[in-house]
Amino acid sequence: MKVRVGKYKGSIYPEGNGWTGALDVGYLPDGRRERLKRRASSPDEVRAKLRRAVRDRDRKEQGWSLVERAVADFLTEIARVDRREPRTVDRTLLDRLVWTVEDLRRGTRAARYTVAQAVTEFLDALEKQGRAPATMTAYWGLVNHHVIPQLGATLVLELSADRVEEWLHDRAKVLSSSTLGVLHGLLKRTLRRAWRHDKATRNVAELVDTPKGQQPGRPSKSLTMEQAAALLSAAIYGRHRLGPYVVVGVTTGLRTEELRALRWDEVDLDAAVVYVVRSDRFGGDTKTSTSRRGLQLSQLAVEALRAVQAQQAVDRCELGDAHREHGLVFCRADGTPYTASQVQYWFRKITDAAGLGREFCPRELRHTFVSVLSDDQVSAEALADLVGHANITTTVTVYRHQIRPVVRTGAARMDRLFSGKIAAPAAPGRSCDDGPLPGALEEVGQASPH
Repeated sequence: MKVRVGKYKGSIYPEGNGWTGALDVGYLPDGRRERLKRRASSPDEVRAKLRRAVRDRDRKEQGWSLVERAVADFLTEIARVDRREPRTVDRTLLDRLVWTVEDLRRGTRAARYTVAQAVTEFLDALEKQGRAPATMTAYWGLVNHHVIPQLGATLVLELSADRVEEWLHDRAKVLSSSTLGVLHGLLKRTLRRAWRHDKATRNVAELVDTPKGQQPGRPSKSLTMEQAAALLSAAIYGRHRLGPYVVVGVTTGLRTEELRALRWDEVDLDAAVVYVVRSDRFGGDTKTSTSRRGLQLSQLAVEALRAVQAQQAVDRCELGDAHREHGLVFCRADGTPYTASQVQYWFRKITDAAGLGREFCPRELRHTFVSVLSDDQVSAEALADLVGHANITTTVTVYRHQIRPVVRTGAARMDRLFSGKIAAPAAPGRSCDDGPLPGALEEVGQASPH
């Protein structure tokens, strides 16, 4: 009869006046099978003896040194080779043997180096290089949720391309393609570092293609002309503190991080020009070198910014010493900068007031700017210049290496496009956020184009 004890298989059969049990426990160096045998008067007694023998064997193996274990596995693999048709010994076992011996010689512990240790050391090194805190928070979140629980206990030397591929396809069920790409990239860079530090023999993650994520990402959208007009109406007449932010965002196409970092010394309202030289990113620089640009402001944007100046003058008088001057164009009543999440919160208040619900986000003001001008037959080259795109994958390969001359194409068209289309509500509402704006901005909706 067939029998299984622990991880070993074998059989129990009658022999002489009793019963014999034999388990296959490996191979001897000469290629013969190594069998563990026990005899007794009944099958049950044989099974009990086999269990005790296996338990004693496992205890002995647990006391082996790393070299003894690596050598035993290596010799077992060699013994499996068919002498009539020799094949290559499993490279993983050979690597493990070599690295175990090398570990003892150098006093390192690569043979026990796990994926969890490798990815933790990689992120620690990345943090010491000065990466943005927000980036590191995102990386740690991905690692703690998707790498360590699934691969963390695996030895780096035993991690295979098949295992990585299986893991990626499992994660693809719950992640979008872009997030999956970042996750796969982190593992590649982790193993590359481990390889560089002599703790891995190869980068198996490089051998695997990134699958397509099954969780749909949220594609950016653009407001239609009618929706944009309704949003501007709510921003101008609704007396929201961030109303001017929306007006400038729609009519200039500045990125949200560029708007949050915009300072008054980069705005010339008399000349109706804004210079984009910084952004709310780690280090404070713009996204690309071509993002540094100068733009003509539409009359809508100029009046919106004048309203902001008037409101900030009121804020300084009311708050006195409690006001913290940062020189920002768009800031809270006390002068402190808005965070991205705060802008998102108040932006939703304005979209709600415009009857647009919450299907749009601040970054889509920029998409709206491009879409509206594109529909008005503005060339792709001019659009790339206006929004500071760096390469052809975004619009067309048009690079701008200096702030001047000022790009004036968008401002005049924006004034013409929205002139007469922004309707004032019958009863202008009050602000639902942290302060009203002066009424000067209300006149913008009726302004004639310049």
